[in-house]
Amino acid sequence: MRKRQEFAQIMHMTEERKKVHLRTEDYFRLLLQTYPTAHLYLAYVDPLQRKKELLQKKKELEAIIAQKPNKKAEHELLQNQEELTSIQKVCEKYPHKTAIAGGMMIGYGKEYEMLYAGSNDDFMNFRPQYLLYARQFQDAFDNRAEFVTMGGVDGDFQDGLSEFKSNFAPYIREYIGEFDLPVHRVLYALSMKAMPMAKKMLKKKA
Repeated sequence: MRKRQEFAQIMHMTEERKKVHLRTEDYFRLLLQTYPTAHLYLAYVDPLQRKKELLQKKKELEAIIAQKPNKKAEHELLQNQEELTSIQKVCEKYPHKTAIAGGMMIGYGKEYEMLYAGSNDDFMNFRPQYLLYARQFQDAFDNRAEFVTMGGVDGDFQDGLSEFKSNFAPYIREYIGEFDLPVHRVLYALSMKAMPMAKKMLKKKA
């Protein structure tokens, strides 16, 4: 139950960031109860523990540089310092182990579909989705899946989501798109005229 709540909270953060409306905890619970092949994934981080690791790494790098100039160590030390600076505020806000990203995947036949994914904005620099996606791929293929669907991408492949998914060497399946095939021309024409009016009435009631 706690994991569902954490996942729902992460999805709510994603809603606010992307200005979209997704699903509630009740919906995610229903999915997990209805489909045996539905799986929930969460990535956790203990900010204080990570800070300790960074401080220890900093000492090791400084010791290496003190012995003799080392460009690789100097570059790593710079990255280390940047992460230490960014994690300080995170440690103040999250003093305990916390869920920073989540995903939900469901299997059907020989394919698995990644239905939902989200992350906590405060931990964007941690890039937790790379770890989650890798784990989901591994679990799917361990269950003899032949294909894992990551969802759609923009048509011109210039958006951030397409760039992120390109890191996983995807195979893109292109479909013809959505279209209507009227089976009764008269009823189809009437429904197309009635639909806008019905939507307006529903909006007024809401």
